[in-house]
Amino acid sequence: MNEKEHYVTEGVCGERQKNAADRFCRGRERLDKVEVTNEDLKQITVRLDTLIEKQAQQIKNHEERIEVLEKRPSQLWDRLVYAIIGAVCSGLVGFLMSGFPH
Repeated sequence: MNEKEHYVTEGVCGERQKNAADRFCRGRERLDKVEVTNEDLKQITVRLDTLIEKQAQQIKNHEERIEVLEKRPSQLWDRLVYAIIGAVCSGLVGFLMSGFPH
C-alpha cells in the first residue's frame, strides 16, 4: 500500500463537509423549534398556575358558602327551640302571676 491510498480525495472531503453542514443546519432548525416549543410550554405553565390558583379560590369560596348553608337548618331549629322554651316560660310565669290557684 502506498501513502495516497490512506487519504481522502478533496471531492470526497468536500462532500462530507457539505453533508455535515447540512446535518448541522437541520439540527439547528430543530433546536430552534424546540426552543420555541419550550417557551410556549413555559407560558402555558404560567397560565395553568393562574387557573389553578383561581380554582382553589373558587373551591374555598364554595366550601365557605356550603358551610353557611349547612348551618342554616340547625340555626333555624335552635331558634325554634328557644322560641318554644320562651313561650313555655312566659306562659308559666303568666300563669304564676295570675294568681296561682290555691
